[in-house]
Parts: sequence; structure tokens; C-alpha cells
Amino acid sequence: MKFERVLFHTQFREYAFNSLKALLHLKKAGLKEVVLVYIIPREDVGFVPYGGYLKDAEKRIHAEAESHFKD
Repeated sequence: MKFERVLFHTQFREYAFNSLKALLHLKKAGLKEVVLVYIIPREDVGFVPYGGYLKDAEKRIHAEAESHFKD
């Protein structure tokens, strides 16, 4: 079986970066694309009593993730 695309989830921790670098060795085996995914934790933006959905927190976390992806 040949892997051409891998989905890699990350929270931008140091060990995750090391794992990502290890994935790059699969290029020799035919890997063409690594898709990076960051999932915003539900507890960081979830409903709070009488407060609703924390849209501002979501935007802040999204912006932080964007800057990490650019780096």
C-alpha cells in the first residue's frame, strides 16, 4: 500500500514537530503531501453558563494557530 497523503494533527508542541520531521522521511516511499490540522479544543470555546459560545476565544485561538502554521 502506498501512502501519498497523511493527515497530521498537532498542538504545536516540540515533540509533535519532531514527529513531523520523521514523517518527511516517507517522501522516499512516495509521500507527496502532509496535511496539518489543529483542532480547537471544545473546552476552550464551549458554552459557559449564561455566557454562550466564546466566539472571541475561538478567534484568538484560530489566529494563534495560523501564526504557528506560518512558522
